[in-house]
Amino acid sequence: MKRIAVGVFTLTMMLILSTVAWGAEKDYKGSITALVGNESLLEGSYRLSDRMSLVGDYEDHIFRAGVDYDWSDKFGVKLGVRYDDGDGSAVAYGGFDFEIPFGTNLELSGFYNYNYEAEKAGDYEAYIKIEMYKNQFLNAGVMGYAGSGAPIYDYNPKNEALLFVRGDFSWQFNKFGIALRPVLLIEGEFFHDYDFTYQASERLQWVLNINDLDDQELRYRVGVSYQF
Repeated sequence: MKRIAVGVFTLTMMLILSTVAWGAEKDYKGSITALVGNESLLEGSYRLSDRMSLVGDYEDHIFRAGVDYDWSDKFGVKLGVRYDDGDGSAVAYGGFDFEIPFGTNLELSGFYNYNYEAEKAGDYEAYIKIEMYKNQFLNAGVMGYAGSGAPIYDYNPKNEALLFVRGDFSWQFNKFGIALRPVLLIEGEFFHDYDFTYQASERLQWVLNINDLDDQELRYRVGVSYQF
């Protein structure tokens, strides 16, 4: 009950703060982010066209590289390779995502991936995306894993589909920025994913990321994000 109360309070405070707008971003073809900490991260993307992008990331001994393709503004697919440098295994991954707007501030969104988060496992989300204010969103839906390789966590030993509420809020205060993406599972678990940024130049940001997604092991990572 305590975790539920903390989660609800945090989401409520962020909704109150979300009247502050996030600054507009400039259009660049590529970006790369490098963060170091107790679980380092390297990720990047490069837009080949309006519909196709090359993407890649490395985190926790897992390297992924592939292509994201948008069939339309409502549906996209991804294909690539997932490599585990711990055991040397490599598998192809694939997936799709969708965004179907209805009304003025509602959207049905979600995705399904296979072999992306874990070998022989699918991960999925389906949710209603509500725009509370301009570029400030609240998402409510279902998430989970499926397949023989799906990870099992203490809070979900039977690996069931879980109802969730997730915030997606961001603000810019001159050169300082905050992005908050907390996740509250309806059963009571609360997860954090926060970015604190400083705009060093038009292309370069310093980034501090704090998260405990999935496994509730808190990660602190600091580094840079560069757009080109």
